[in-house]
Amino acid sequence: MVRSRMEVWADDPGAAVRWAGGLICDRAMAGWDVVVRLPAPSGGAALKILGAGVRGHDEQAVPPEWAVPLVTMSGACCDPNCEHELLSYVCGSVVPDGLPLPLADNGFRHRLSVGARAFKAHALRASGLPGEVAPTELFWPARPKPFSVVRGRIDRWPNAGRCNDASNTPETCC
Repeated sequence: MVRSRMEVWADDPGAAVRWAGGLICDRAMAGWDVVVRLPAPSGGAALKILGAGVRGHDEQAVPPEWAVPLVTMSGACCDPNCEHELLSYVCGSVVPDGLPLPLADNGFRHRLSVGARAFKAHALRASGLPGEVAPTELFWPARPKPFSVVRGRIDRWPNAGRCNDASNTPETCC
């Protein structure tokens, strides 16, 4: 079975937990292979609380222009006609400087599950950070191709420009 994969590139475990801890936890609980890449793979106890594996950087590095963690995701597809695009998002509550406005529209808001909020609060405390957890986390495209192509069909993924709950009204996300 091929699993969906998410990697979070961060300078330290606390930054990954603070900015993307809920998404990390929700994806891990959904069966995704979630890995957090750190300059040195130590101090990952908080990330293990969220269900993520911890690895060091290899020859790739976190892009220096982003001050917050970078999240990359790829979907699982057993169909040989399926083309995957690795999607990259930066974490944060505001649109990153220099990002063109049309790309900003393709950001997404992840609504944390109740479990993710609880695990993120524990992970924040394990990192020595305040334990208050917001109900949503925001992510913005890090590059200009926020689409995946499956059999010639363009599909926004994951729920670009919308929140990920059952309703599609932005008012219910925040």
